[in-house]
Amino acid sequence: MTRRVLERAASSKEVVIPGQVQTITRQIIDVEKLKKQGYRFDDNGDIVATPQGDRVLRASSLQTTKDNASKTPSAGAESGEEAYVREVVTPEQFTDVARQVLDQPARVITVEVPGTTKVVKSRVEIIPAKTEEVLIAPAVYGSISKQVLDTPESTREVVIPAEYSTVERQVIDTPASVRKIPVPALTQVVSRRVIDQAASVREEIVPAVYTTVKRQVVDVPPQVREIKVPAQYEDLPYQVKVADARLERRSVLCETNATPSKIMEIQRALLTAGHNPGAVDGVIRANTMRAVNAYQRANSLPVDGFLNLETVKALGVSPN
Repeated sequence: MTRRVLERAASSKEVVIPGQVQTITRQIIDVEKLKKQGYRFDDNGDIVATPQGDRVLRASSLQTTKDNASKTPSAGAESGEEAYVREVVTPEQFTDVARQVLDQPARVITVEVPGTTKVVKSRVEIIPAKTEEVLIAPAVYGSISKQVLDTPESTREVVIPAEYSTVERQVIDTPASVRKIPVPALTQVVSRRVIDQAASVREEIVPAVYTTVKRQVVDVPPQVREIKVPAQYEDLPYQVKVADARLERRSVLCETNATPSKIMEIQRALLTAGHNPGAVDGVIRANTMRAVNAYQRANSLPVDGFLNLETVKALGVSPN
């Protein structure tokens, strides 16, 4: 006779299902680090100044009008949702404007020309002595430069984006749980079977499985870098009046004394003084007068278009 006996009793086994995790990334501002660096905060938790004392504004307030800026709610720096910019002052720019002012006015001088006579059997006056007014030199102008405001000083805000560093941590997406799976009993037909070992329940621990969760935190807070724009200048010369026009009477070398030998003597004296009068031929040409004028300027003598007696004496030449 065949009968069925219990070989293994029905039991339940607990199977641990590991929790599931996923990566959650968010950006935050390290408030404590900013406080250690010297950043100043207000009562609402907003950054108001840098360690150097520069003003710091919320980026959201700059995108609204002045009236709406005070009504914009602030989440504070600790929320990690606020961005800040530093106020940068751009210095005013200048440019040089040149203008002409009267350095030396035009003037007229009176040059005394002595009378010319010659000997005849009966001495008569051929040319009476006279005085002529000669324009010695036009007004001389000098240049004076001054700075005028070309571009006024302004302020420009330069936004430096925040810098982030990646911080990894693991968070539980789905917690670990236990699920019961019924295991049916196994039977076998034998001629005669007895229980050798009673049925039992064994708990097996299945370790949890983790996954890496990455998130970004603020390593360096956003900041505004000051860019100094140097002032630009431009020289604008202008002339100023340093002396009034006036009349001067000067004695010049007359035609009687301006002989070729006297002119050659003057030309040689100019060469000795370092001023080239051109050919030493006793003829007054443009080169000779340029040398005369250069000598007059170098020795602070009156500069005109004539061989005045003061210049002739300064050259060491006798006017007679």
